Amino acid sequence: MEPIASLSGIAQGHGRHQVITGLDWDLGVGVHGLLGPNGAGKTTLLRTLATIAPPQEGALEICGRKVHSERTARAARPMIGCFSVFPAWGGCRAGTAPGSRGRTGSAQGVVTW
Repeated sequence: MEPIASLSGIAQGHGRHQVITGLDWDLGVGVHGLLGPNGAGKTTLLRTLATIAPPQEGALEICGRKVHSERTARAARPMIGCFSVFPAWGGCRAGTAPGSRGRTGSAQGVVTW
């Protein structure tokens, strides 16, 4: 089965500060989680996968389509969904998926603390 997202040689950061360097990763179908300390690059990686922040280096493919410009990023966004857990809000909340025109949904009770 082909990966739904493929990253090859991804480098990403903020200005001159590199947070991610040389990342190669194929994401298959399923649920994935990122764990790490503050500043490890979790949000930066998710922003890259969601095509919000283009990679500074490397190649990104979403559903077999290369994302290399704003035009190709816009074409990939309807195929991407994001979900975040915000414990401070007392439950789970579906994040806004790029291309969803601001629609959000509630998933209260799916995960309990």
